[in-house]
Amino acid sequence: MMSSFLSHPVVRGIAILLVGLVGLVLFIVTRPEPPKERPEVFAPAVEVERVRLEAGPLLVEATGSARALREVNLSSEVAGRIMRTSPVFVDGGRFRKGDILVKLDSTDYVNAVTAARAQVTQRQFDVIVAREEVAAARDEFRRMQERLSGNTARPGAAAAGLEPDTTDLGSLLFREPQLRLAEAALAAARAAFRDAEARLERTRIRAPFDGQVRTKRVDVGTYATPGMVLAEVFDTDMAEITVPLTQAQVGLVPALESGAAAWGRIPVRVTNGRGGAWDGLLHRSAGALSSESRTLTAIVRVASPYDQTPPLRVGTFVNVSIAAQQLGPHVRLREDRIRDGDTVWVLEGDRLRMRPVNVLTIQNGTAIITEGLSDGDAVITTGLVVVSDSMQVRLGGQQ
Repeated sequence: MMSSFLSHPVVRGIAILLVGLVGLVLFIVTRPEPPKERPEVFAPAVEVERVRLEAGPLLVEATGSARALREVNLSSEVAGRIMRTSPVFVDGGRFRKGDILVKLDSTDYVNAVTAARAQVTQRQFDVIVAREEVAAARDEFRRMQERLSGNTARPGAAAAGLEPDTTDLGSLLFREPQLRLAEAALAAARAAFRDAEARLERTRIRAPFDGQVRTKRVDVGTYATPGMVLAEVFDTDMAEITVPLTQAQVGLVPALESGAAAWGRIPVRVTNGRGGAWDGLLHRSAGALSSESRTLTAIVRVASPYDQTPPLRVGTFVNVSIAAQQLGPHVRLREDRIRDGDTVWVLEGDRLRMRPVNVLTIQNGTAIITEGLSDGDAVITTGLVVVSDSMQVRLGGQQ
């Protein structure tokens, strides 16, 4: 009966299952434990830049374009046909103050001067005649008084006793109004003569300053009228450069803070990025901030810009470096090395340290740092997406 029970298929299946389960448990219990592996720490690779401390004057840097101190339209003051122009009266021509650039037909004006001179001569003659008539009238009046007084024996006494007649009637008697009229006519004739000479002189159109022709508008044969623009000319004695400065930059330049007393003594270096360099001076600043950009416009002057090599031409876009305050030890660092406005990542061993710094100013992509960095510090230049203070990093090229 027992043998028949054990031979039952179900019993045999259960027995086999129990034996397999016991074997599996024994295998798991007796299996040797695998060695534990330490989790790998991920250390991102970074690049660094060694900084150097420096000292010296701070240069406030800005950009602007050169312009002429004076730029005017050269115009005619009188009418006339252009008879001749100067060889330098061409686009780009250089001239000196007082040079005759354009000559108009002066025939009518020469005739007007001749007529005016004749009028002066005539009026001078009229004055001489009027004065003689006044003298004759007075002499006649004196003789008449002597006859009436009967004092012919003592003419001197009679003359001394005469009282001048200051009434209008007496004035007419002595022909004084005629003399005054003749003198007034002479003064008018002289004024007309001076005006005729001035109009004749204006047929010779002269350069108002040392300069250069920007654009020539007329040529020989053109009939010029009063006010007609003959050319656009500009001054070459002095160039001005207008540069916008932020309020932070203004605070770094003592001359802009102290006012006009220091203007004209602050040296400025002007460059064009292509090897051209010129020395100038900070001349003045605008009276108010720009309502749009909130910047202050500073004006730099460069003397004799066209006499230098290379010349500083009008319209040249330039970089301007204004000597500002003296700085103690400081570091210059690219702007993109500054994190969150006032933090720099520094590599110390294999750790990233977040170092707070004092950024004095940022100019043309360069930050001036006065506190927070030491000479030789390794500033991390690599941008990291996830970062924390004291995180482990490795120098680029290391495993």
